[in-house]
Amino acid sequence: YRIGDGKEKKTTAGGNPTNSSELLSYLVDHAGDGIEIVDAETLDYVDVNQTACNALGYSREELLTMNVRDVNPAVDEPAFERLDQQLRESGSMKFETVHRHKDGALIPVEVNIRRISLDRPYNVTFVRDISERRQSAQELSRLNWALQALSRSNAAVVHAADERTLYQSCCDAIVSVDAYRLAWIGIAQDDDEHEVECIASAGLARGYLIDLV
Repeated sequence: YRIGDGKEKKTTAGGNPTNSSELLSYLVDHAGDGIEIVDAETLDYVDVNQTACNALGYSREELLTMNVRDVNPAVDEPAFERLDQQLRESGSMKFETVHRHKDGALIPVEVNIRRISLDRPYNVTFVRDISERRQSAQELSRLNWALQALSRSNAAVVHAADERTLYQSCCDAIVSVDAYRLAWIGIAQDDDEHEVECIASAGLARGYLIDLV
């Protein structure tokens, strides 16, 4: 059995496979994860499902002329040797990396590999796009940073002796959260030019303020 043999499959009027073997082929070809069978010694693609093709932007015919190194820029010779050694020892491994789409875009993925031996060793690889997971994690991190900054600013309010000290303490508190490189407070002046006076600032990017205010 191959992941997808490229042959036209008989379907019912509703477009569904007509027997169990065709159903299995259909389900594998349209699984949520990309499935790739790779020659363990050369890293050439031996077979792929349609999900893998769609994720990378290549046709099945194109991918079957390619090598894992063509889509994963992280697989150099040392990385290949480490991967192969672990698969020889444990038979499986799971890690996160990036794959390069046909248009050049880099896609964060989770890769789960199992080593099997038939006429020669193969790596059966399941690839999951984790772009949304990464984005959600980044959003959660930004929210946590904001909450930390707010908490530290509230503490500064309690201990500030005067208004200027309060402003500076708030800026210092915000940049103490590693995510923020600059915090500043400005007061609009009541003049014809509506200039802004910077009354407090903190952080590594203070130079940004030179031309701003």
